[in-house]
Amino acid sequence: MSEIQGQDPEILHDFVTESLELIETLDQDLVELEQRPDDPELLNGIFRALHTIKGASSFLALDPLTHFAHAAEDALNALRKAEASVTADTMDMLLRAADVIRSQVQTVDAGQMPEPGPQDLADGLRRIGSGGVQRTAKREQPVEDVGDDLELSESKRDLLSFMIDDLNESLANLKGLLSSSEVDVSQVDDIVEGLVRTCSFFELPQLELDVAALHETADALPGLDPPIAEAARQAMNELVGMMGQRSDALSKLKHASVDTEPLRQSLASLARNESPETEPEAEPEAEAVAETEAESTANSAASAAEPAKTEHVPTGAAAERTIRVDVERLEALLNLVGELVLQKNRVVSIGRHATRNGINTTMVESLNQIGSDLERVTSDLQMSVMKTRMQPLSKVFNRYPRLIRDLARSTGKKINLVIEGGDTEVDKSVIEAIGDPLVHLLRNAGDHGIEMPEARAAAGKDESGTIRLSACYEGNQVLVQIIDDGKGLDRERIIELAIKRNLISADQAATISDHDVNQLIFAPGFSTAEKVSDLSGRGVGMDVVRNNINKLNGLVDVQSTPGAGSTIDIRIPLTVAIMPAMIVNVRRSLYALPLSNIVEIIRPEAEALSTIQGEPTICVRDRVLPLCDLGASFNEPAGDKPPSIAVIVGLGEQRMGLLVDGLIGQQEVVIKPLDQVADRGALISGATIREDGGVSLILDIAALFKTMDNRNRRAA
Repeated sequence: MSEIQGQDPEILHDFVTESLELIETLDQDLVELEQRPDDPELLNGIFRALHTIKGASSFLALDPLTHFAHAAEDALNALRKAEASVTADTMDMLLRAADVIRSQVQTVDAGQMPEPGPQDLADGLRRIGSGGVQRTAKREQPVEDVGDDLELSESKRDLLSFMIDDLNESLANLKGLLSSSEVDVSQVDDIVEGLVRTCSFFELPQLELDVAALHETADALPGLDPPIAEAARQAMNELVGMMGQRSDALSKLKHASVDTEPLRQSLASLARNESPETEPEAEPEAEAVAETEAESTANSAASAAEPAKTEHVPTGAAAERTIRVDVERLEALLNLVGELVLQKNRVVSIGRHATRNGINTTMVESLNQIGSDLERVTSDLQMSVMKTRMQPLSKVFNRYPRLIRDLARSTGKKINLVIEGGDTEVDKSVIEAIGDPLVHLLRNAGDHGIEMPEARAAAGKDESGTIRLSACYEGNQVLVQIIDDGKGLDRERIIELAIKRNLISADQAATISDHDVNQLIFAPGFSTAEKVSDLSGRGVGMDVVRNNINKLNGLVDVQSTPGAGSTIDIRIPLTVAIMPAMIVNVRRSLYALPLSNIVEIIRPEAEALSTIQGEPTICVRDRVLPLCDLGASFNEPAGDKPPSIAVIVGLGEQRMGLLVDGLIGQQEVVIKPLDQVADRGALISGATIREDGGVSLILDIAALFKTMDNRNRRAA
């Protein structure tokens, strides 16, 4: 593997960004095509996406990528022409091709020249495409005398045969479109826009002028009077035939001696809804049309032939709707906003302090007003910055139709995936962290939940199972649900395995609730699979799911009905950068508790405190909860008085009491990650700067519950 030489890094970056976006769409559209094989618009969209990647890679001289994408494009073109069928095997190959191209583009992103695609796959794609349009399109006119030699660099000469294949194929497609009484202008534009970049890359100015004339006339066709439109269509068809002569000359490494200027001038008049004064072939005087027309056409070609652009370049106001911003810049901006929030907290704190100490009333009022205004502006700025980082969950949801499709193929099951709420937005960091847990959960739903078709039929169900993936807002959190209509969780089987793995005792098994049984599937090493497969059986997936979601300060819960299916609820915050917290006093230190985990705060009476098997508990409204003395957990020096306040925290259905010495108050905290928290165990998720300028550690509620569970298990 060698480094890419002689290419502008910025152009390469744009190519990688656009190509990866197109490949993500390709995955989704290819799966959709398998369900709707007769949808020409969908198929044409897939073809255009791949054609864009191939064209741009050709411009950048990424030969291995260009060659492989060309083979995939051949297969798609055969499907477009109905000369090959959309079968499961064909779709397997096209989806595998998308994976290969993604890998090649990622190699380009690393600054390396990609490796060639697998030869067996390339050959298979070419076999599919072999039933498509012949490589040499039929010519209506013989090749005229060829002109000067074609001068090309070695790298471009190596790609010329592919360019000629594309040109011939595009010209054949154009002739088919222009032979129709009603021309599909959008398809003509798609083909012509692809030719614009190709001609620019190979520096073929005459061919560029021809393409520009076609482009300009096609855009004007819908608004022309019927007789003019018919004349324009015939003239465009004639120009396409003459361009075919240029292609034949290129195959001989020559420029064709073909004069298309009179025909281009005629097309320019027709595009203005004017009848040309002379027939393009009859009078040599047609060349005397004003030079400004030719200049206008040349300028159009020059502007259309800018290299390394996307196929659909927006114009006017639409071009300003979105811009790409480097993620590092957004991260830096978010950090600055975080610092501003901290300083805002300090100003507000100083105002409160001045009020309590009776400093000059007028000055205090001014200070409070400044603090109030700063808080408003900071909140607005914070919200605006957060919105720049918000992304729809569809960015990850759209990956999963391919996942379920492949899972169904490998297991022999019939599974439908329904996606809802993909437009629900969360912070970019949440998007990145939620992807892998959802993969595990969807695989489990398909592998463990959905039954084989014959088993579903025997149970009176539809042979095709359904997995529903949905998202919606729920307060300042997002609820993501995975619902399947499979067989549900097997309570007895889970209990049997849990006892074998010493997760619960036989005595506990007799009284354990359904909810607690369902939670056992998240235990490390737990699996109900009969055998290990590529999909499941190793007992690591669900444990990883819960840990990753807990790291987001999120919650995961499971409900199941035997024979009817299961529902997995995931609650995740909109952002993990800034959150409301309660600052609590624990002996000599101040800690931050996430407000979303606090259920209530009480001052327990002595009779509410007790122990069970030596472990402290607290009774809250007839419910006995485990109790954790935070000071003891963090080895804080003992105070003069025992802690007097219990903060009841929750994680899903779980509850626990935390003993603290006092409450400082609610603050909006900016989460700062810590490189090393070994001295505090795994109970800390980060740190924050308080409004008084001091530093507080942020408690990891999920880790506290896990520690409590382990303690109870050892005690049992």
